Amino acid sequence: MTLQRYFAAMTFADFVGLGSVVAAASGVYVGYKAMRIAEATAKIANNAMTSAESVAALQRMLTQRQFLIPLWTYMTSVNALDTKNPNIKDVLNAVHTLELVALCVEGGMVDEAIIKRTFRDAFLQLYDQVESCPYMDRLKKDGKTLVRENKAAMAFHDRLLQEHREQDKPAPLEGGPSKKQLTEGKK
Repeated sequence: MTLQRYFAAMTFADFVGLGSVVAAASGVYVGYKAMRIAEATAKIANNAMTSAESVAALQRMLTQRQFLIPLWTYMTSVNALDTKNPNIKDVLNAVHTLELVALCVEGGMVDEAIIKRTFRDAFLQLYDQVESCPYMDRLKKDGKTLVRENKAAMAFHDRLLQEHREQDKPAPLEGGPSKKQLTEGKK
């Protein structure tokens, strides 16, 4: 049967049914294309979001590193302290500088890795000098009390010391006895 005879033999209901099949197939195709477009749009949006996050992270790092210059000025302006006969102005300047550096690190205003690399030794040395200061009549406290009152400086100091103690520490052997097993074996 030729196509022309086939269409001539079709009834109205056959045409409606054929039209429904064509419409359904078109709907499936359009739905598939819409889904592909939505996936591509989501991928583009995700890439844009990732790019925006990368730019924001780089901008934050740049801003953090710009704060290094003022902190450098503060840290280098602090003189070594005479721990036997401390000058109160120098001691307070040192304590305030330590607290400022620690607060900047704690608050994320500066890049912690850069601060550690730049000021680790100077921070630890200055902290120890302040802590070593004897009782100062005018302040009615000693160096240990002063550093304890500056919680950010104290926490940063403790973290630096902990990292120093853990530096170059060998990794534990896998599969060996636990610490608990070792201590129980000594009893």
